[in-house]
Amino acid sequence: MARARHEGKVWLGTVTAAAVASGLLLIAMWYVDDPSRTGSLQSWMYAAWRAAGIHGLIALSYAIWPKKAPEGEKTPETTLTR
Repeated sequence: MARARHEGKVWLGTVTAAAVASGLLLIAMWYVDDPSRTGSLQSWMYAAWRAAGIHGLIALSYAIWPKKAPEGEKTPETTLTR
């Protein structure tokens, strides 16, 4: 479950990056103020959020299907302490 927590934190960084990129692209679109010339900026915004969405699905997969420890390896969940 630690891996899923780590992936979730990394995904939050990806979402933050997509939000910052979208904000900067929106400012650039406002500056240009010509819809016929800002189509590529909109497509880059879409690409940033698509990447964040894909990353979110991958991060979620670590929570749904956690990786198993190799056979014979001790993990904190299987080790008993006295």
